[in-house]
Amino acid sequence: MTLYPVLIEIPHAPDEKPPERMIKQREYARRALRNCAKLTGAPEDGWTQAEGGAPLPNGEYFWSISHTRGLAAAVIAKTPIGIDVERIKERRQDLFDEIGTEGEWQLLGGKTWPNFFKLWTAKEATVKANSKGIAHIADCKLIQLSQDNEPFTPSSLQPTVPKTATILYQTKNWTIHHHINRTDTHIAALATTETSPVCWNSQNSVE
Repeated sequence: MTLYPVLIEIPHAPDEKPPERMIKQREYARRALRNCAKLTGAPEDGWTQAEGGAPLPNGEYFWSISHTRGLAAAVIAKTPIGIDVERIKERRQDLFDEIGTEGEWQLLGGKTWPNFFKLWTAKEATVKANSKGIAHIADCKLIQLSQDNEPFTPSSLQPTVPKTATILYQTKNWTIHHHINRTDTHIAALATTETSPVCWNSQNSVE
C-alpha cells in the first residue's frame, strides 16, 4: 500500500491569540486527514480518538495527525503509523542532551537545529505509531541513516522507497521518512514498519 501523507500550510493572523491558533491547527489537521483519506481510498468518517488522544483504528486503517504553528499533517495506513511535524527554530541548548546521545548526534553530523528536529520528529513519530506519549521518546534510539537518500529535498506525489533513518523502539525497527516543506521552516517525519512507497502531498491553505 502506497502511503500518502498530507501536509497543509496553516495561515495565521499576526494578532491571533494562542487558543484561537490551537483551534485552527486542529481543524487543519483534520482537513489533512480527510484529504489523506481521499488519496488512500479510506473512509471519510469514523476517525475517532481514545480519551487520552491516541487515534483509534478505523476498520482496517490506522492513522496519525500532527500540527504546529504554520503546518498540519496526517497519514493513513493498514499497519500502525505515526507522523510528527515541527517548526525548525532555536530552542534551549540543553535539549540536545535530553533528546539524543553523542552517538546519535555523530550519526546526524553534529548538533544543529535542523538535526535536532530531524531526530525529535523521528522519535515522536515512532512513539505515536505505538500509541505512546512523549515520555517514551527516551526509549527510542537512532541506529541508522540512509546514505542514498536526500531527506531534505521537497517532493509532491513522488514515491520514495529508500529509508531515511531507522529508529529502534522496544526491539522493533521503525523506518523513518523525512520531508521538509517548501520554505525550509518545517520538518515532518513518518514512522512505519512497512517498506511501502511514500508520496508526500504538500498543499497550501486554499487547496
